[in-house]
Amino acid sequence: MALFESFLALLCLVSSALAGCRYTNPEWNNEVGSWQGTAPTIALALTSSDFELTAKWNASLVTRPQCVDKINLFAIDNVSICRTNLTLASCQSDDLESSRTKLCEADSTRFWLSLTNKDHKDGIQTIRAPAETLVKDLCTGSLEISIERSQSCEAKVPEWTADPEVEIPRGRRGLRYIYMKWRNEIISGNYIF
Repeated sequence: MALFESFLALLCLVSSALAGCRYTNPEWNNEVGSWQGTAPTIALALTSSDFELTAKWNASLVTRPQCVDKINLFAIDNVSICRTNLTLASCQSDDLESSRTKLCEADSTRFWLSLTNKDHKDGIQTIRAPAETLVKDLCTGSLEISIERSQSCEAKVPEWTADPEVEIPRGRRGLRYIYMKWRNEIISGNYIF
């Protein structure tokens, strides 16, 4: 009997550890001074026949890394460059010939990272980095590289500026409800849908 109880306790611990990311997502460290570190470092090998790109990142700027199933590198119009495990801290794509024209035609190309949590209760969650690497004249050889704060709504995390109104009506114990009311004005940012 004691063996069965021990097994049951161990099973509960394992199931709770596996379900740790169903109700939460990883986040990028967005503190002042650290957001620039969330932009990928880009290395480009460009010849007449080859177009290879390598990206590196700082995995220590991700909170709850156990919730990251994949990290993705994207460019213009969500062109997927590469995806891999967060702990590898780099990825390489040499299969960019199909995207070469699109990447080279643009005056400037933005590269950004996003985290993917596939285990969330609401489905696949994608968390975009707050910084992007902007490369001007990508295919000409005279590159200008800068790191900028992302203007995408996917990279912003709204914050409450005041508490919402919470009401717990009286009633039977089995029929308890909680009502929340708020105005969008008490949520910071202009990216609320």
